[in-house]
Amino acid sequence: MSPGATLALLLLCAGCANRALREAEERTVQGDVPFGQGNYTAAIPVYEQVLQQLPNYPRALLQLGICWERLGMTDRAVQAYEGLLTNSADSPEAPRARARRDRLTELKIWDPSKGPKPKDVLD
Repeated sequence: MSPGATLALLLLCAGCANRALREAEERTVQGDVPFGQGNYTAAIPVYEQVLQQLPNYPRALLQLGICWERLGMTDRAVQAYEGLLTNSADSPEAPRARARRDRLTELKIWDPSKGPKPKDVLD
């Protein structure tokens, strides 16, 4: 393949990646509507659709984890946070995912007979 053809192919791939990111963000924003209304069960399928197209999209993983967390499905929440941290550890969403994961893990092992309830409450 000639250098010009290689460059054209790389630019085409970059354009597709940018389009996929734009579409993922637009779809994530659509999920944010029911999320903002506290309708987490309606937001989950939207975020899951985003992740079918772009499996490691950090914002959708974070939002999905928060949905599961607020519905009391902590194992699924931790799984979403872990997915974000494994694949997008440098993303702006990573610190929030790490804090939420760590907090849920701490609460899972908390023994009320051995001390006070942890003071921090997640938003």
